[in-house]
Amino acid sequence: MIHFNLINDGWIPVSSLSSREISSIGVKELLRKASEYQCVQGDTPLETAAIYRLLIAFVHAAYADQDKSSLSDLETWRRLWLEEQRFDGDIIDAYCNKYQSRFNLFDDARPFYQHAKLTGKVEPVSSLMGHVSSGADATLFNHNTKENSVQLSLGKAARAIVTIHAFGLAGTKGSTSQFGDAPCARGVMFFVEGDNLFETLFLNLFERDLRSHRLKYREEDRPVWELGDAFASSPKRPYGLLDHLTWQNRRILLIEPKGENEQIAEMIYAPGLKSSDVKAKSVREVFNPFYHWNAKTDDSGARDPSERSHSPIVFREGKALWRDSATLFELPLEDEGRDKPPAPLTHVRILADEGVVPRHRTYRLLAIGACTESGRDKTFFYRAENLLLPLDYLDERNASLVSDLANAISLAEKVGKLLNRCAFLLAWLVTKPTTPDQEFEEPGKPFDEQTRIETKYTAGANERSKDQDAQKAYKLFSSFGVERLYWSGLETQFYRFLQDLPSEPEEAKEEWRKQLRRAARATFKQATDYAGADRRALRAVIKAQEQFDMGVGYLLNVKTINSNQGGDSDGK
Repeated sequence: MIHFNLINDGWIPVSSLSSREISSIGVKELLRKASEYQCVQGDTPLETAAIYRLLIAFVHAAYADQDKSSLSDLETWRRLWLEEQRFDGDIIDAYCNKYQSRFNLFDDARPFYQHAKLTGKVEPVSSLMGHVSSGADATLFNHNTKENSVQLSLGKAARAIVTIHAFGLAGTKGSTSQFGDAPCARGVMFFVEGDNLFETLFLNLFERDLRSHRLKYREEDRPVWELGDAFASSPKRPYGLLDHLTWQNRRILLIEPKGENEQIAEMIYAPGLKSSDVKAKSVREVFNPFYHWNAKTDDSGARDPSERSHSPIVFREGKALWRDSATLFELPLEDEGRDKPPAPLTHVRILADEGVVPRHRTYRLLAIGACTESGRDKTFFYRAENLLLPLDYLDERNASLVSDLANAISLAEKVGKLLNRCAFLLAWLVTKPTTPDQEFEEPGKPFDEQTRIETKYTAGANERSKDQDAQKAYKLFSSFGVERLYWSGLETQFYRFLQDLPSEPEEAKEEWRKQLRRAARATFKQATDYAGADRRALRAVIKAQEQFDMGVGYLLNVKTINSNQGGDSDGK
């Protein structure tokens, strides 16, 4: 029998703080020496997030096993952060020894994160890997097939089952079975990152009594390895945060390899617990505390505020997450029907308010998730992004900072929309030059607010539209690449603005306007270069440039830019 135990055997890839080398270690070594490592580095961002989620549950459970209120006590936080800068080795050792058998990958009675009595068809383990094809699954980044069978090392198999329980997508299995979405499948998870792995875990050890997320603390709340029946359906489940963090979304039984080969190729696989089951009420509806939940404004007429629906922030192709920074930094409100910020942000806000962590420190916000097709077992991409997190923005005394940040991002969005519409007008005039200029003129309205150009733009973007002229223009417009170029050119400048705004607000705002102007000009210049050099294109450039210059002047309150000069009209 193969022995592989996640407590002691290496399966978590970590980056050394001193050498930056990647090594694989077990749970015990990681938690005892967390300050010596920089971060977890899974093979994919989803793997990293799933491991962090497991480690947070483990630390909570270990401390609760000694004293149920220890990690809800401010003095414990102060001692851990200000004095010890490490987790208590005795607490970690005692808990590891107590539950070590539950972390054995091939235990006869309770194999880790599996169902020992599962029966059914034996199938490839590739179904555990979201980027590998198997059966009806689409291949995302890998071209393995059944004929080119996937084999997983013991450590990789352990990471795969932890990840699938967190990020598995809903889908059919055969003619009768139906998988449900795992708790983290359809949104972006947010973790606060410190300077080492201890700091990162500590900054995400938010309180277990999360009533705002329907995760009220209960005595019966346990991680799955402490529960008697991991797959018991109950309208009380998840019992609390630890049950939620170790939710068993699949039933899995890895087939132990024979002989000297320690590569896992097969398993038995079936649906597990649903994370949402409103109709049958077999489980409770809760809010993933690592998500940012936006309240849907069109549900304001609901009778009970608790019935208002929310949706998490998701990754979108072509949109960087820093454009949602102001939303993430807003102060949390107790109203059940309002937005719900990620619990790690609220936790760090409390730590700063209580003087546990320095108020003027800048941390990082790690965002991890997948872009999926709604309601289907289809992943377009997964991504990890890092955002700067200056704690000044989390101080309720600095509420105007978040408002200023929101206004700055809103201004960038307006300039981006103007840029898009002017570039589309350029493409329209190139592809349909006989159209009178007056067709798009609406006196008294700024160009970015005019409805006629908006109608054509929308028709061009719609593949089902019958407006062939608009689609032809939109195709040329898309080739300009204005959206990608404009926003990518602003990211570095945005982080400079984010850092400067608390200390030099007026100077930072003025510099931001200048950067918007420069980014928009450079991007529109590329579009005009791509438009062509014949007489028709030159006439189109003149007309579109006129609208662009007036629009930029209106939005940024600056003199009209002379695009034929090397600098802005203010000489900078």
